[in-house]
Amino acid sequence: MKKLVALSLLAVVLAGCTSKANPEFAAIDFAPGIPPIAGSLKYGPQSKGRYRNMPVGYTFTREFIGSFGSRVSERYRVNEDGSIELRSRRISPIKF
Repeated sequence: MKKLVALSLLAVVLAGCTSKANPEFAAIDFAPGIPPIAGSLKYGPQSKGRYRNMPVGYTFTREFIGSFGSRVSERYRVNEDGSIELRSRRISPIKF
């Protein structure tokens, strides 16, 4: 009985732990406010008017190799002011 109580308490304590993980380890992200990673179009300084010639609401995909050698596919959406918004990211291992 004591082991069961100890294991239950340990499970509750570990369930309450949170950590800020590297965003590149996440397999799929679908949410506003996805943090950019190295290689993203939103990583570093970006000009807001760069995508003004594209229609508002236009979505496009960009694929690149991440810093850990994984394949990254990101989907962007063009906003009214010509800026872009990162809508989703999929990270998958490269198969040889």
